[in-house]
Amino acid sequence: MTKEEIEAKAKELADKLKCKVKPIVFDVDGEQIVGYAQAPSYQVVLFCQNAMANGKNDDALETALRDCLIVSESDARMNSEDRGNAMIKASAALACVELLTPYMDALKKK
Repeated sequence: MTKEEIEAKAKELADKLKCKVKPIVFDVDGEQIVGYAQAPSYQVVLFCQNAMANGKNDDALETALRDCLIVSESDARMNSEDRGNAMIKASAALACVELLTPYMDALKKK
């Protein structure tokens, strides 16, 4: 997919879901992996902030992935339990956690 196609799909999903949608794109051995993540829910923002503050980054990653990844529109390997896809899933989880950053930075400033 081209960058323009990926961005257009993200905009289409954002309009449909009525929230911010971020494309997740990375390359694995020359193959493009594409997925989409939606803005986290309020509960997930609070949970992940608390989990990370208490050193439970794995809980934050899994929760963010579960809440934010738009599974139906993303490469299936991003949500796969197959060990061969562990790094792809972990990369998708990190991308979902990045959606929390603006919220967490704003909370830290208060």
